[in-house]
Amino acid sequence: MSAPTRLSLDQSGVRSWPALRTEQLGPWVRRVGEGFTRRANSVAVLESVHGEGLVELVATAEEGYTSDGLPPRFQIPVLDENAELDALVQARGYEWVDHSLVMTMDLSSVPEGPDGVDIDSAPDDAWFETWWAVDGRPDEQRPAAHRLVDRMVASPDVNAGFISTPDRVSVGMGVVDGPLLAMASLATRPVARGQGHASAVIATILAWGRASGAEHGWFQVRVDNDRARSLYDHLGFVGSHEYRYAERL
Repeated sequence: MSAPTRLSLDQSGVRSWPALRTEQLGPWVRRVGEGFTRRANSVAVLESVHGEGLVELVATAEEGYTSDGLPPRFQIPVLDENAELDALVQARGYEWVDHSLVMTMDLSSVPEGPDGVDIDSAPDDAWFETWWAVDGRPDEQRPAAHRLVDRMVASPDVNAGFISTPDRVSVGMGVVDGPLLAMASLATRPVARGQGHASAVIATILAWGRASGAEHGWFQVRVDNDRARSLYDHLGFVGSHEYRYAERL
């Protein structure tokens, strides 16, 4: 199976982490999600734009976020063809944050998942509590997070699965979008780490994704997170591309 393209992965990212509202800006997508996560509250720069059209798109996005009461933010792939955009946002006072690597994996040889791991079509309260406790976001964002998960569950475009150990000390999420499986929200409580729980959850997500028709899995990890990158290298993931956020607070 040929590896997915950078564009197909970024487009899948828009669908698999659904914002409350989206707006098409030429080849870009402006996402609004009540301020919860950068991914759901940023412009997905899917293709490069140059010249006067680029300045107009950036200005339009800024006006939209100002109207929504949110800081303007762009998710920009690290590519030579985005050099003009990189320079433009820096000149307009933006800062770079969350430099991430997208990694992919061919699922054709993934074995069946281990026994004793739960797969649900919607998360229960215990699943959410583990994710929230490990992720460490402020409690005022909880309602927005619940609504984002509800959109995943109800979306006709993707198939979400919520995976966890029976005691919910380790959890994760898989989102199947056609031939692609996105992994997200992986979390294991500190007292349960080093016991194989996270590996079992990941193996189950991959097996579930393959059984649900996905051909490739993908995951995004911070470029400077050497421990996580080593784990995914060991599992068979390979690097696809990098992106970072430009934001002006």
